[in-house]
Amino acid sequence: MPIVFVTNHLTPYQAALFSMSANTIITYSPFDSFHQWTSLAAEAQVKDISRLRLSQRLREISCEFRNSPGGALIAGSVRSAEFWFSIAMCRLRGTPFALWLERPRTPITIFRRNVLRLALGKQGIILAIGTIATASYRQSIKGVKVRNFPYSYGRNVPDRGALSVPENTTDQQRITALLIGSEWRRKGLDTLLAATAALPLELQSRLEVRVAGLRELPSELKGVVATGPSAEVTYLGFLQPDEVRDELRSADVLVVPSRYDGWAVVVEEAMAEGTPVIASDHVGAAADLVVDGYSGFTFPSEDSEALAAALAAMMCHDALDQSLRIGAKAIAVQHRDKYNIESLERTIFRKS
Repeated sequence: MPIVFVTNHLTPYQAALFSMSANTIITYSPFDSFHQWTSLAAEAQVKDISRLRLSQRLREISCEFRNSPGGALIAGSVRSAEFWFSIAMCRLRGTPFALWLERPRTPITIFRRNVLRLALGKQGIILAIGTIATASYRQSIKGVKVRNFPYSYGRNVPDRGALSVPENTTDQQRITALLIGSEWRRKGLDTLLAATAALPLELQSRLEVRVAGLRELPSELKGVVATGPSAEVTYLGFLQPDEVRDELRSADVLVVPSRYDGWAVVVEEAMAEGTPVIASDHVGAAADLVVDGYSGFTFPSEDSEALAAALAAMMCHDALDQSLRIGAKAIAVQHRDKYNIESLERTIFRKS
């Protein structure tokens, strides 16, 4: 049965998931052509209502629900009228629906718990984005159906025939570590820089850190966080999506030392390119995609010594590095095949 997907911003991985299907996407925030999302939107059946007045946006959502005999997937901001109006429409029409939610940054309060339980009723479920989020909602909101359905980069992951990853073209004596993100504190840039300082000088001299999203070292970190004196750190500034993919493809490892990331789709993007990942245990995708010693390494958030040990493991085992690339690609393909549009439909319409 078809699904109406209501969201505020349509992202590339959402467009990839819904493309070539009979489902409809309603987006109520403007497409960001600067980030090249508009072209992706054309690949799915998208109704862009962002330029309408609020009353007209709600009317369009109501019409779409009346015309669709299937279910609904609701994402976006819980502060928006469109989010709650979509829930109300589903409840009034008896339409099966799911709320697509990341792991909350802070513990769920009693008030929010009761609001979610009341909003879901008997016909609504929570689709939690990843294993960590699933456990969090199941523990916090008793009596509500919670199912795991993480983000998936879908068809952008190459087929199984591409599992044989070519040899790394970079100098075998050097390792390129990539960090992506402009929010340096949440993304843990200081943890990564401190980890470089914890490495032996010989390993520091073989490490190049590339930071996408920042033009220079944040002023708050100058004179506070020491960087390995022999390590090379390059700030790339803002990159377009194609440039990000090029960086992911050429990096030896993606480092995601975040203090919080509800999912971090960049983990799957990297692994789709055969690039292993070192991620903190506060990154949602790490629990589902990063297998220590197979597709990358995990470490406790804010533990720069543990991150340094993971980086050292990457640099000290050339054979392991190649096996990590093959393992990363294999897990990305498995994830693509498990979490596709067909399994999404089955998850939403499943009775038990």
